[in-house]
Amino acid sequence: MEGFLDFTNFREHPTNRSCEVYHFDSSEKGDYFETLLQKNSIWFERFEETEDGKFTVYFGVKKVDSSKVRHLNNLTIGKFRSRFIPDAFLRIFIMLISAIVLGLAIAGFFLAE
Repeated sequence: MEGFLDFTNFREHPTNRSCEVYHFDSSEKGDYFETLLQKNSIWFERFEETEDGKFTVYFGVKKVDSSKVRHLNNLTIGKFRSRFIPDAFLRIFIMLISAIVLGLAIAGFFLAE
């Protein structure tokens, strides 16, 4: 139950308290993250695992570099994320409806007696 609402892709290393482990579900994400780590001269260990048909890439990094690595992790996640609302028409429609509702709320506030 510990990780029920934990949506992050990093954990404390199970055996080495001075390290954190980051994980990605594709080699493309892992390769991009590895490139970022190398460009920033950050020490890491890489491990790949396939279990029950599920591929995972693990990276062990030192906790000393946590703030830098979390930034690189966010860059990696951002590069490979899909849009929340993929359809452009639907996205614009929702924005227009939201703007109308907000406008009516502001108008109601100022026009109320």
